[in-house]
Amino acid sequence: MLARTAALLLGAAVSVGATPWHNLGPRAMAMGGAHTAVAQGPSAAYWNPAGLGQLFDISGVDVVSGIRAEATGAALLGANDLNQLAKDCQISACDPLRIKKALDRMDHQGNGAFFDASFAVGARVARGMLFVHSLSYAGGTPEVDHANDTPATIANNSSKLRLRGGNFTHIGYGMGRELGRSGFVVGANAKLIVGSIGYGEMLVVNEDPGAGSFWRYDRNAKTSFQPGLDLGAFWDVRESFPTVPGRPRLGIVGRNVNNPTFTQPQAAIRAGDRNRYSLQSQVRAGIAIQPFQYWLLAADIDITNNETPVDRFRARYAGAGMELRVFHNEGFSMPWRLGLQKNIANDDSALAYTGGTALEFSQFKFELAFQITPETTEFQSERETKRVPNNAAGSVRLAWEFGKADESVGLPY
Repeated sequence: MLARTAALLLGAAVSVGATPWHNLGPRAMAMGGAHTAVAQGPSAAYWNPAGLGQLFDISGVDVVSGIRAEATGAALLGANDLNQLAKDCQISACDPLRIKKALDRMDHQGNGAFFDASFAVGARVARGMLFVHSLSYAGGTPEVDHANDTPATIANNSSKLRLRGGNFTHIGYGMGRELGRSGFVVGANAKLIVGSIGYGEMLVVNEDPGAGSFWRYDRNAKTSFQPGLDLGAFWDVRESFPTVPGRPRLGIVGRNVNNPTFTQPQAAIRAGDRNRYSLQSQVRAGIAIQPFQYWLLAADIDITNNETPVDRFRARYAGAGMELRVFHNEGFSMPWRLGLQKNIANDDSALAYTGGTALEFSQFKFELAFQITPETTEFQSERETKRVPNNAAGSVRLAWEFGKADESVGLPY
């Protein structure tokens, strides 16, 4: 059954996706994005709707927010240098070699930067869930002018960042169901997606290419509506074979398997983009094992190569993580989570370290997580030099959960 479901999901994913996979929620982010085979509680609708059909799970409501930024290559460094050199050349002599170096840093295939952010609310009762997931993506692709590359002509340099992005609000209902008492669970989300697609251009010598500037893509935005469908499958191996140790679980999920498309703004069409922006399907698979009752290990991988708002730059994430519940009783729990994540579609992508924790008081939970790479990019401003990680993210969650999971069959969420 799981194999047939996997074939259906892969068959729907004949094209790469138009957005990277977002690590929604602190628990998933802290574990390196490994959550497809872990999906429990109110977050299950996003990570794997089949998780909603598990026999032993809990209901509740939650609010989640998160953001991630990733620089690809040296495009941002080059754009920042060019912007600063344009200012310096107006007041004093400047080095032409620095101008050429800044332009060369920008001009490399796959160069750019992208950001994604999330805000989600959900309410789960038994095996069904109502949810609203607002996911935003923005990216900048450089377009370089090598003609005006001297101190005398830098003011006329037309190098720019082409800003693309969109906000997709998924309003839907998810449900999962176990097939008898086999341990095989299937699930689906039916949803309405409100897509607001934007396009903009930033002239580097005139506008500061800081991180916040990428959200200017919505200067020219077009909103349209499309239905969406997610499918998931989950296998709790111990339900099928009770003597298997470690409670291994396998999961696979396909998001937006119907490949919904949205109307592009005229500014994007005039710049050469297609008339429709495709939110193409994504497929992700994972495994989880539980050597001890309060120690969980998990790993995930994107099956699809997913496009990003940066031209010719793709994202395919592989991650692994663990959760350890050192302090745990009925009234208070404080789990610790660690993980690793890598974009295996890009050789230059740095390995990201993830971590987080939670404070769980009876039915109430507060969770937080971070993601960061040791590699940094240097930015030169008018007053100081700043170094920022090439990949950084953070997420928080507030939740009220009721009901109780049966701890004898697995880690309580």
